[in-house]
Amino acid sequence: ATPLVFDSGSVGLQLSASNPHAPGRLLFSGTYGHCDKTIPFCGAYGVGLKHCVWYSDDGALTWNVKGTEVAMNEAQMAELPGGAILINGRNTINCSAFPAQPNVPHSLGNCRSLATSTDGGLSFGAATVSTELHGPAAAGSMKNRHANLSTLFFSHARSIAPVPCAVPPGCNGYRSSGTIWRSDNGGADWAIEANVTGPKMGPDDSFGYSSLAFISENELG
Repeated sequence: ATPLVFDSGSVGLQLSASNPHAPGRLLFSGTYGHCDKTIPFCGAYGVGLKHCVWYSDDGALTWNVKGTEVAMNEAQMAELPGGAILINGRNTINCSAFPAQPNVPHSLGNCRSLATSTDGGLSFGAATVSTELHGPAAAGSMKNRHANLSTLFFSHARSIAPVPCAVPPGCNGYRSSGTIWRSDNGGADWAIEANVTGPKMGPDDSFGYSSLAFISENELG
């Protein structure tokens, strides 16, 4: 068995210099475990894998890892007012807000898992499932305003566009309807802010993994 770190959808986070728990700490969210080579696919949902957070307090010279009990992967983190950390991750919960479609990959009902840390990322509380942030299983992107940490933006696909097939289970589909959600209360509530892709925006409605970035304080790309 070989130790591995698997996560293609996460980005790092540096806490602010004024964070009361861990000023300037670097953090990265990932999945850690051992890969049994007899398993055809050993990744985010492989056997024995666990969600973890790596952190460094010396500018990335050395790293420590803390396992969490949060069931998620490809997670995003953001610092909140007061120094707490919100983590927002992909999961495989078949929630009623986004029911699974038989024989269609990525359509496993996915309502995002959210959890909060109040000790600089060393531990996270119990995860809650957001029925406002839902869509096909995929990585998303979460950013907050630099001047107002309680305002968060999250990008993700909102639906599956099926591709017809002759005989199941050979059916397929693609992630579609790119959407940006906004929260003005630190992730407690979310509402749709903008549609990035859609039937009225062109024939190609596909929208997979995404990465948000602030171009300026009032311009998001």
